[in-house]
Amino acid sequence: MKILKKLRVVIVILGMLFFLLCAIIIIKEYKDIRTEEKLENEIIKIEKQMTIKNIDAGKESIDTGKLITTGEYKKVEEAFKKYSQVYYKQAKNIHQNYKDILDNDVEKVENIEQEKPDFENTTSELKTLKEMIEQENKNYEELISTSTITSFIEKATERYYVNYYKENINSLKRKSFSKSIKKELNNSLELINAKIELINFLKNNKDWEIIDNKIQYEDEEFQKEYELYLDNIQIINKNNK
Repeated sequence: MKILKKLRVVIVILGMLFFLLCAIIIIKEYKDIRTEEKLENEIIKIEKQMTIKNIDAGKESIDTGKLITTGEYKKVEEAFKKYSQVYYKQAKNIHQNYKDILDNDVEKVENIEQEKPDFENTTSELKTLKEMIEQENKNYEELISTSTITSFIEKATERYYVNYYKENINSLKRKSFSKSIKKELNNSLELINAKIELINFLKNNKDWEIIDNKIQYEDEEFQKEYELYLDNIQIINKNNK
């Protein structure tokens, strides 16, 4: 009887401990769910600020607000907010350079007339723009690399939270804003190369003159080739608008 009594007590204690453990796990899971909801709402607020419209309006940085989470989630929140600020700044630079290239009209006859026959200033300007875009592209690819993304979060962070952070960054990279920025990078390089090709053609084939505000070659083949280069620039410009 005494043994049965003791056994019952042990079973009751174990049952209570098991119930307590389950309760602790459920409470923790509930808190985690609520915390993730809060954090995801915070992330949505940040993502809504990351638009081309805001860049054009002169918005210098995004408002990330104060940290609203604790523990491991605080590490995720802090890392995401820091990364978002850097990403927005990089995107702003890319967009501004893109606009500068769109505004660059070296192919216009009045500019060609001023720069002929060697186009030294134009060649230097286009070379600088191309190098700048290539560097921007390199910087952007580095910024969205896994190693750079991971570097923003504390090394001691538990794996689940690191993965949770990376999932949110990868989601940011799939947004229309990020796609627009990448497209602008590609378009910038395409347009600058088209302008360089045109100027190189005029430099290397100097048997042309300006008649009625148009470039005219005596050789029909040269004229056709020149017009192809010019058409290519106009097509790219049209597609970028």
